Amino acid sequence: MRPCVIKLVFLLISCLQILPAKEAPAEGASTVETYWEVPALIIPVVKGDQIYAYVRILVQVMTKDATAIAPYQKYQPILQDHYFKDIYGALCDQWLPGKEPNQATIEKRLQRVTDNIVGAGKLVTYVVNFYLYRPQKKD
Repeated sequence: MRPCVIKLVFLLISCLQILPAKEAPAEGASTVETYWEVPALIIPVVKGDQIYAYVRILVQVMTKDATAIAPYQKYQPILQDHYFKDIYGALCDQWLPGKEPNQATIEKRLQRVTDNIVGAGKLVTYVVNFYLYRPQKKD
């Protein structure tokens, strides 16, 4: 073998020895996921023929009894879609400009959507972050 290939092999082996090994979870430690975070919902608030504001909502869905959420993963894309539709409709049709949207009311709406799709009492929906942005009007 060529000397440069041998040096390369030794270099690779030494680099692998330096990398930290993955630590195994401690005994008794739980690695079961009990929640998932829905990708941020960015919803335009349309009033008339213009965009009045944007709402950014970060939602977490958690199992009610702290069991694994894996059996409910199949509902995640459906829930995300229905969350968007419900909040978009509420903000565009029912919300009055000049009044801040109520985060607690939005959370209740999202919980109702979750219960209708998955079944009541199985998952809990939390609004982790709620942000309303109004673009500056051009003069």
